[in-house]
Amino acid sequence: MGGDATYQSHQSAEGMQDAIATVLKSNIDKIVEASTFFSLIIDELSDVSNHKNLVVYVKLLNELKRELHFLENINIRDGRPKLLPLLLTCYWKGETCTRTK
Repeated sequence: MGGDATYQSHQSAEGMQDAIATVLKSNIDKIVEASTFFSLIIDELSDVSNHKNLVVYVKLLNELKRELHFLENINIRDGRPKLLPLLLTCYWKGETCTRTK
């Protein structure tokens, strides 16, 4: 992307979103690592296509202030809750978390 770049393609937008998400996730990871205590909040939601998703947040103390941070929206199309430990392990390892079987 040179000086004449318009950033109007979906590839440009996706690239910028990925870069922003990487920086935000890195910042949240550092906050979680520095926190003595944290908890995960996990909620199941269905989108308009009736695909099941787990929305994962982390709640923690950061310099004695309570904070809530979005971590991940994990697609679980089969909706099997027994996959939760596998999906969370996958997330923490930085692997793709979509399971379709």
